[in-house]
Amino acid sequence: HAPGNVNKGPTGYYEYAGMWKLSNFLRNALVRCGIDASLTRSENEDPSLDERGKRAKGSDVFISEHSNAANGQARGVECFYSVRIAQDKAWAGKLSAAVSKVMGNNDRGAKTRESETTKGYDYYGVIRSAVAAGVPHVFLIENGFHDNAADEAFLKVDANLESMAEAQVKVICELLSVTYIEKGAVPAEQL
Repeated sequence: HAPGNVNKGPTGYYEYAGMWKLSNFLRNALVRCGIDASLTRSENEDPSLDERGKRAKGSDVFISEHSNAANGQARGVECFYSVRIAQDKAWAGKLSAAVSKVMGNNDRGAKTRESETTKGYDYYGVIRSAVAAGVPHVFLIENGFHDNAADEAFLKVDANLESMAEAQVKVICELLSVTYIEKGAVPAEQL
C-alpha cells in the first residue's frame, strides 16, 4: 500500500508506513547478505498490482509485505503463496513461523487463496502478476493484525520491524542457498 491508504490501527499505526519501513529493513539486510534486492515502488509511488508483478520480472523471490485487520481480536502472522507454486508451501510456513516467533503471536501458517472467478489462479493480484512475470517464489506476508492492540503496539516500534525483516532474511537466505550474515558482522572477504 502507498501513502494515503486508509488501513490503520486504533492508535496511529498505518500499514503503508510500517510496511514501507519493514521492506527497507528487508532490502538492506538482503544486500548485506550479498543478495541483489530492490523494491517494486518508490516511497510515494502507487503502481498497480499488475505493474508491481511486472517490475519483479527476473527476480528469484517476490515478497509483498502487509499487516492484516479483522475484528480487533485476531492476532498472528500468515504467509500466502501461489496456488500455482505448490512447492512454496514449506517456505511460506517458514516465513510465517519466523515472523510470528519474533512478534510473539500466533503462527497462522502457510496459505493459498484461489480466485473465485478463475479457478487455478490466485485471488491476490500481486501474486498473480509476479507469477505471470516468471518469478519462481512468490509470497504475500500478513505481519500481524494492526487492528489488534498488542500486534499494533509491536508494529509501531522500528526495532521490531527490523527484527521481523531479519527473521525473513534468514529464511530467504536458506531458500536461495546463500549464507546469512548477521547485522554488524563484517563479510569474510572484507577482512
